[in-house]
Parts: sequence; structure tokens; C-alpha cells
Amino acid sequence: MQLHSGDLAGFQEAQKKLRQLEKTGSLAVGRERKTRATVVRSDLMANGRRGQNEGSIFRRKDGRWCGQIDLGWKDGKRQRRLIYASSRAGVRELMTKGLRERDMGILPAAGKIPTVAGHLGRWLNTTKVGARIRTYERYEGIVRKHLLPSVGRLKLDKLTPAHVQTLLDQKLSEGLAPRSVRGIKIVLHAALRQAVRWQLIARNVAEFAVGPKVQNREMKVFTPEEARIFLGASRGEPLKALYVLALSTGLRRGELLALKWEDLDFDEGTLRVRRALSRSCTQGIVISEPKTAHGRRVVRLSQGIVGILKAHRKQQFEQRLSVGPRWQDCGYVFTTSIGTSIDPRHLSDDFARVTAKSGLRKIRFHDLRHSSATIALSQGVHPKIVSEMLGHSRISLTLDVYSHSLPTLQSEAADKIASALIGSAS
Repeated sequence: MQLHSGDLAGFQEAQKKLRQLEKTGSLAVGRERKTRATVVRSDLMANGRRGQNEGSIFRRKDGRWCGQIDLGWKDGKRQRRLIYASSRAGVRELMTKGLRERDMGILPAAGKIPTVAGHLGRWLNTTKVGARIRTYERYEGIVRKHLLPSVGRLKLDKLTPAHVQTLLDQKLSEGLAPRSVRGIKIVLHAALRQAVRWQLIARNVAEFAVGPKVQNREMKVFTPEEARIFLGASRGEPLKALYVLALSTGLRRGELLALKWEDLDFDEGTLRVRRALSRSCTQGIVISEPKTAHGRRVVRLSQGIVGILKAHRKQQFEQRLSVGPRWQDCGYVFTTSIGTSIDPRHLSDDFARVTAKSGLRKIRFHDLRHSSATIALSQGVHPKIVSEMLGHSRISLTLDVYSHSLPTLQSEAADKIASALIGSAS
């Protein structure tokens, strides 16, 4: 192609001005823009044309490649997102992903990405509103002890599955129990799930990390004979009625300690579970709603249990008279010697003492709940009734938790089926 003399003179003049601008440094504002212009020009000379979506890719002085994604205008200012990689191809790949996320409306605005620590703090504040105090304290402890020291400084969008996997593996290598490590992953997963909902990140990277396998704890329960031995050892104990009620109804420790006389109807033979008592690390004794919606329930009582509770009420009245003005009438069924609520830890200590007195093997107080359920099932009580008594949300949960500990149920079922088939065949 030939150039006319006018065109040639104009081209030479443009080249001369370009060299002068480059020499004085005023070709663009800032060194990075100058570098960008030089690289783009050399790319054009080498390749003839830019690739699609590569108009804002340039190389920095430190050797890294950088790309810009245009996010539009906000408050009269252009919003851009910078992306860095070690190669041009890497930037191109990240920009393609970023443009797709932008078009889907899930790419956050520039400068709005918090650190992992910042997001976890905001998530904890949000969780605190609706969570039980003990649940919040457990979450806060995991965040403070395990997540912040390991990944807290990372930008939220820079957190990768590899970071999460390294965290979990490190905790296992430090000797943390698999169940505790799984708890770390559960908390991080919940926090990142909220980040996705808030459109801070496009995906939950905790989903791609592999947590440790956790073996179910072997369930330790009292047999009917052992339960009778334990109750025999509790005769004369201030909390005998509590232990009887625990084994006969399967109420949780906090539900028993929060029970008030107003919740009992001796004429109807029922009790209503309306609240739970627990100890907070920061607030001491706290009263809260039952653990689940199905936890608010009505439980039937036998006449024998009603008689034991009436005798306990009489003993409590005598105790009230003996302490006089020091008695604090809080309305609880089970109280300290001056009428106040019982600390859950003190109940567990008393249970351990009575168990040792009975000569039985050591189990947790919560295992009385499991004992109640397994005894009821072994005596032929329908699983639906047991599920309602325990306050489970669904009967499948009751069967999953307890059926494996009762192999005799399957044997009995097999015998009944065989008897029905043989009887019908004959």
C-alpha cells in the first residue's frame, strides 16, 4: 500500500509527537497508564488486534498483569474492579469469569469486599439476634480461636477451597478431635453461605473442602434393671423426683430445670414444656425457648409420677418454711435449698454422685434421655409416641437415633412377620 505525501507527512508528525510525549512522561497520567499504553501498542504491532474483552489488560512495572472490569456508574463515579495475575492469559481467564458474574449481578462493587475477619464479625452480629445464647457463644469461640488466626486476614473473595482444606488438615494434625474440626467447617460454611446471599462472593468455597469422618458416639443407656437400681439409690435424695421424671419422660436437662409448678396439671396428668434453662459463659443462668419448635409440647404423666411430684411439692413447702425469709419464690419445681434455680453443672455433679452411689457404670445426665427412649421402645411403645414425648421434629429422627441400639426390635418384628405369614399359609 502506498501513502500520499500528505498522509506520509501526517503520519511522521504523529510519530514525532508520540516520541516527545513518551520522553516527557505526559503520555498518560501515572506510570501504570504509560506502561499500559506501551504494552498495548506493542501488542497491536505484534498481533495486529486485541482479543475480545482485552482492551483493559496491561502489564504493571512489577511484572504482574492487570485487568479492569467496568461495573458502571454509581453516585456519579465510574466503578471498576481490578484483577491481577502472573500472565496475560491468567488475567483474561479471570476477566471472562468476572464479566459473567457481573452480567449475573453477583460481582461486588469495587472496594466493597471485606476481609474474612470483617465478614465473620458482621455474620456473628447477625446470628446473635436469633440464635440461642449457647449457640452464639459456640460460634464466637470457633471464630475467635480457629478461623481468625488462620484465614482472617484474607480478602473474602481470595479465600479458596485450598485455604479451607489446609485449615481443617492443620487442626487435625494439632490433635483437635474430628468432631470439633467438623464444627469449624460447619461454622465457616454457614458464614460463607450468608456471604453468597449478600452477593459478596459468587460461591461457597467451604463446600469443596473435605471434612474429617466422625464416628457416632456409642450410646450408653441404663437398662430397665439398671434404671430401677439407680432410682433405688436416689431414695432420700433432694432431687429424686427429678430423676424419676427424667427417666419417665425423656426431658432434657434444661427443660427439667426450667419446669415451673404452673406447667403441671395434676388433674389432667400432664406437664407442658415451655422453656429451657442453661448456663451462659457471659450471662450466667439464662432462660430461653425450647431447642426446637416441636420442643414446646405436652407430656402425659402416669398417676404414679403425679404422686411422686405431689410428695416433692410437699417437701419443697417444708423446706420453704425452714429457711424462712431467705427463701426466694421463683416458682421452679426443682430448686436449690433457698428456692433459686439449679445450675446445670451442679445437677450433672449430683447425678454423677448418685450414679457412683448406685454402683452402676458412669454415664452422662443426657443419657437418661436416651435411656428413657430405649426403655419405652423396648416395652413396645409406638415410635410416634416416643418421638412426640422427646420433642423430635420427625419420627425418622427418633428411629435413626435409637433403632440401631435395639436389635431385639428387629428380631421381634421378624418373628411377628413370620408368624403372620405362616398363619395365613396354613
